Amino acid sequence: MVARGEVIASYVGHASPALLTFLAARVAMVPLARVSDKLPSQGRLLEVGCGHGVVSQYLARRSSGRQVVAFDPDHRRLHVATAAARRLPNLQLYPSADAALQGAQVSGVVIIGVLYLLDDAQVVSILKMARRALRDDGVLLLSDIPADTGGDWIHRLHILRERLSLASGFVTGPGPSLHFRSTERWRELLLDGGFQTIARFSAPVALHRTFDWICS
Repeated sequence: MVARGEVIASYVGHASPALLTFLAARVAMVPLARVSDKLPSQGRLLEVGCGHGVVSQYLARRSSGRQVVAFDPDHRRLHVATAAARRLPNLQLYPSADAALQGAQVSGVVIIGVLYLLDDAQVVSILKMARRALRDDGVLLLSDIPADTGGDWIHRLHILRERLSLASGFVTGPGPSLHFRSTERWRELLLDGGFQTIARFSAPVALHRTFDWICS
């Protein structure tokens, strides 16, 4: 609980009241401890699409033995993330994957709620980048939004919120569409990206429907 409180406190003075409220809710809702427990407690970790830096901050605060690097192309969000994390010596934030990695391999890659914004070709490109960046014994933690299978009002509500967020500009992507994929399609994309195994784990979020996998 200490790490969660420290993460929220770090944004005071760097985020508007509205953004601070949103980030506090995100810290409270996302199962950060479960995510952290699935990743190595030592070594170098990479987060793809870190946004305001909530997940990366938490991972860095949970273990001083981690060296967390993260990137996000949204300069507005990255500016807030960088200001909030300025006192964390084991977290560095960058605008691109190349700048974040600088040729060094990592023990874990984290991609949470990002790939549904991208088309298949972009997803495979990122997965290949992640596979190249990982050590042979490294893991990819992937959490995203599956396709609507029908009959689940929470799932439909989740997808509706995401569409409204994109339309309003609160969520930004490289294109005007969102991409919700079946489990079979995700397996195909992971194979194309160089990953062969999937282990499921449970990390539920209230009023959200996601899948949570460890891939290698």
